[in-house]
Amino acid sequence: MNRLRQWHRPGLVCIGDTAHAMSPVGGVGINLAIQDAVPAANMLAGPLREGAVSPRDLAKIQRRRAFPTRLTQRVQALIQKRLPCRLRNRAIAVGIRAGACEDTRRLACSGRPCNAQSEM
Repeated sequence: MNRLRQWHRPGLVCIGDTAHAMSPVGGVGINLAIQDAVPAANMLAGPLREGAVSPRDLAKIQRRRAFPTRLTQRVQALIQKRLPCRLRNRAIAVGIRAGACEDTRRLACSGRPCNAQSEM
């Protein structure tokens, strides 16, 4: 699993799989993508409305999301390394069926609210 060193360039911010590859372990990839997208939308709504998104605005998104991304990737790497293939595949299937995305919300949010703001 890898991730970009810098998730942004002037006029561009990468989130989800474009910023950080995720393992299928636990089925959390889409969860992290959404957890990236919601803060990005909330943080950029004002600057976009004003027509002035700065590199600093884009960097804030990476600062907020980098820690939960690294933590999730580490947990996934440990699972992949320690579980035999047969159990790992079962963990992936069970995680997806059981809604692991919801169960990993705290990890993905790292304790921060990740709700979309309605005033966009």
